Amino acid sequence: MIGKAGPRSLAVSVLEWVEKKGAFADDLVHKYLKRTALSPVDKALTLELVNGTLRWQGRIDWVLDQTCGGKYQRTSLPLKCILRVGAYQILFLNRIPEWAAVNEAVRLARRVGGKGAGDVVNGVLRNLIRQKDCLTYPDPDRSPLEGIAVEHSHPRWLVKRWLRRFGVNETVALCRANNSRPRLTLRVNRLKISPEEFCRRLDEEGVSYQRSPFLKAFVRLEGGIVPNEWPPFQQGLCTVQDESAGLVGCLLDPRPGEMILDYCAAPGGKTTHIAELMGDKGVLAANDPGWGRLLKVQENYRRLGIGSVRLVNGDGLALSFRRPFDRILVDAPCSDTGVLAKRVDLRWRRTEADIENITRLQLSLLNRAAGFLKKRGILVYSTCSIEEEENSGVVRSFLDQKKEFHLENASSLIDPSLISKPGWVETFPHRHRMDGSFCARMRKIK
Repeated sequence: MIGKAGPRSLAVSVLEWVEKKGAFADDLVHKYLKRTALSPVDKALTLELVNGTLRWQGRIDWVLDQTCGGKYQRTSLPLKCILRVGAYQILFLNRIPEWAAVNEAVRLARRVGGKGAGDVVNGVLRNLIRQKDCLTYPDPDRSPLEGIAVEHSHPRWLVKRWLRRFGVNETVALCRANNSRPRLTLRVNRLKISPEEFCRRLDEEGVSYQRSPFLKAFVRLEGGIVPNEWPPFQQGLCTVQDESAGLVGCLLDPRPGEMILDYCAAPGGKTTHIAELMGDKGVLAANDPGWGRLLKVQENYRRLGIGSVRLVNGDGLALSFRRPFDRILVDAPCSDTGVLAKRVDLRWRRTEADIENITRLQLSLLNRAAGFLKKRGILVYSTCSIEEEENSGVVRSFLDQKKEFHLENASSLIDPSLISKPGWVETFPHRHRMDGSFCARMRKIK
């Protein structure tokens, strides 16, 4: 069935499973696409429909509710997903004829609910076409929360938090950054090639790019490539990694010959960066509780030609080691609010309660890891969240409990423009053109 499905049918199936079963959109859509015989163009359309519909789901739902006279929220989930995909094409994809979007949505609706369902979808989408040039949204001057949440398609609880912290203008800028199409960033594998030689290869292939202003070995691509199908990637000359993630390895500042622990390693981007920075000399223990996720770490370090990594499978809160480590990275599970541009379904999966719950885990992991560090050793804590409770809040709580640790200022290792006053590193999508993130470096002094 999946093998014969078209882009719109596949997109609807993915969206339905994401909402009904809590599946991760990226994993599911790529799994589906592997089982299809779609052309590259149709695969690209499927990805566009899934990611675009999820990205703009808040605004789409609001518009459809207006178009349906308030009845949209009572619509069954299959029809709701069909309407969302159809509305996304009508509102955001000018290159797709409106009649094609409507006809395909009606066909899918009839398959789900018969002629009556098809007639409903046909009426709603044709009504949307008539109204789309005169749509209005909640007035942001009257209600910034409602206006921003609807127009920029973010959950109200998250917009409310950001309004308190950043104010209206920065919250709008942050939401716009989250709704932009993410740029592909590559980290050059300096174990195999220099950044200069790698850029010469990009020039020879006519790939448009910019060198990172913050990290020498990182390249921001402006032209489109598919990494898994690109020879330099297959040869292990580079890997996909955002600059914000690269800052973490630089802050850890590993040295050749050291014993290092990457406490929450999968899928291995930071692991392989650490190995590269230490010249692939020493021992780098990469831990994760999921063996399947560790296999992804293994796949990455083998492709890059790295030999210093040792996989450790186990619950981080139950681990023990015979020898202390020189340096430890705790890249903790988090709310991921810094990567909403890339993981478009997360904004609709998270709740405010998740942040409170996850901070307890983050602090527990940090406390546990601290016991594995030798005297004068370095402990780095990082997240891809921009929420203060998960970042500065966890670090302050840790330092209050662990008097043998002190915070080290990151200014000698990281571009000063990315460092907040206490000395830790913070990045934001709307300020720095990279993912949102946090990392802090602490030294064990007793």
